[in-house]
Amino acid sequence: MTCKYYGCNYISYVSFECKSAYSCFKDIKNLSSVYISENVEWIVENAFRNCRLQNLLVNCSTPPTMDGSPFSEKTLYHANLYVPVGSWADYAYHDSWYKFINIKEIALSQEQVLTRQPMMLMDTRTFAYSVYDPVNGKIGSINQAGIDENNLYHSWQLIESDGNSFLYNIGAKKFAKRGRIGLEITDTPTPIDVDDGERGIILGGQSINQWALVTNKSLIADESIITGIGPLLPQEPSPNWYYNLNGQQTPRATKGINIIRQSDGTVKKVMVK
Repeated sequence: MTCKYYGCNYISYVSFECKSAYSCFKDIKNLSSVYISENVEWIVENAFRNCRLQNLLVNCSTPPTMDGSPFSEKTLYHANLYVPVGSWADYAYHDSWYKFINIKEIALSQEQVLTRQPMMLMDTRTFAYSVYDPVNGKIGSINQAGIDENNLYHSWQLIESDGNSFLYNIGAKKFAKRGRIGLEITDTPTPIDVDDGERGIILGGQSINQWALVTNKSLIADESIITGIGPLLPQEPSPNWYYNLNGQQTPRATKGINIIRQSDGTVKKVMVK
């Protein structure tokens, strides 16, 4: 039986859900991205021969078995291999998978996220990164070639506090919230829904868009770089609640710009001289 995709040159993305990845995608020059689900156990020889892969996302904590050489040398040298958090060594020291030069860990589920670990936010369909644009004051997209792992605006932190989750941009010291389209930026700590998706983490309760949080080992998770948030509410009732620009709750307004949440739920900024 001939695969319906054999000889097609217009395919740019494929997803494998069955136990094995066959060779019907070889010689497809435009195939740039491949997703391997956790169900895949082995990949046959020449499965992606002569494909110019740029991204290979493997959602398998245990590396699938390779028959011979499924990937071309150009793929091994130039493609990004994304593997689940905690499995980098399993791939890097595997008898076959070690041949990939660029191996990165990503969180495909909420349980894999380390809340103190700096991460980059990657769209699992386009493989573009979501970064904070300080010029326009919003979240933008950037491809792999433009990402700078040492740029604090390109890194995020997922914070958990009092049963809520917050997505925090390290460079901007601002939080992300669900907007009409995608994610928006905000100064105030805004809880965001975090769910597990098929190819990554769903943020903001949006089933259409899925992101993977890619570990950023170029940054160190210390208090001078990453700022968490304090309790969302004081232990005793108060007419107003005060936050600084880092999202930390303070017992009273302090010198400089303060974020005040009033008893009626409204939020405003106040300058104290």
